[in-house]
Amino acid sequence: MNLPKTLENYYQEIGRAGRDGLDATTLLLFSAQDIVQQKSFIDALPDSPYKEYAYEKINTIARFSDSESCRHQQIAVYFDDYIEACGDRCDNCINPDRNSIDISEDAKKLLSTIYRTRQSFGIHYVVDVIRGSKEKRILTNGHNQLSVYGIGEHYSKPQWLTISDKLLELGAVGIGEYKVYHLTQRGVSILKGQEKVTIREERLMVKRVKKQKKITYFDDYEVEIFEKLRVLRKEIATKNKVPPYVVFSDKTLKELSNIMPTNREEMLEVHGVGTVKFERYGKAFLELIEEINNG
Repeated sequence: MNLPKTLENYYQEIGRAGRDGLDATTLLLFSAQDIVQQKSFIDALPDSPYKEYAYEKINTIARFSDSESCRHQQIAVYFDDYIEACGDRCDNCINPDRNSIDISEDAKKLLSTIYRTRQSFGIHYVVDVIRGSKEKRILTNGHNQLSVYGIGEHYSKPQWLTISDKLLELGAVGIGEYKVYHLTQRGVSILKGQEKVTIREERLMVKRVKKQKKITYFDDYEVEIFEKLRVLRKEIATKNKVPPYVVFSDKTLKELSNIMPTNREEMLEVHGVGTVKFERYGKAFLELIEEINNG
């Protein structure tokens, strides 16, 4: 059994349960590994509008699976309709407040960063700004001078992405052309402190464990950790008189920066790391990753 690839597929599948008009129970089985697997298939496709479309579809079903608002209402909105929350028919409505924490201040910080970067960038860039990344594009744009620069270092990048997903669920932000994020009227209300935002604590707690595959992003990576890995790669390449890509490719370093393996077995699961390369270079990278984790 696998996660449906799109929300349309999910809607069609659960519809089969109620064809006789009687009450029916549906169960959505969701694992982060489903998303990793589906994105790996998409990642292998050549660049095209279809590839972007496929990414958006799998991201939508992932957000739906991990969401907290009424399932029925979310499906209706997705198909450009509106209904009231079911109240007592879906898991989110039956258990609306389980271990919820207030993230209103963090939501305002993220919304403010979207606004102060002129609502002209994708969410990954916005999160890099709020976390104080020294990525070249941020420095070139002068966004390291913004008041919001670096105010979100208390959360990891995956955690901020989870908060952005929550804002998407609430309709507080929208996504325009080129995946640019903008504030909606509800987002403005939250930014002004007129509405409280809560989230299930487990959604943030899970993503604090960096070595779990749940936080692997095929279109993103931890920039500062990547740079440290790149410096080490350069040192090893110079010492062995080989080009840096012979040690590990950028793609491998990016995946290492997300997964942060702590032992041989975990590192061998990373793309581009085989037994031979691990024996040659793996120990040095594991030592650096341990140093980063302890720092």
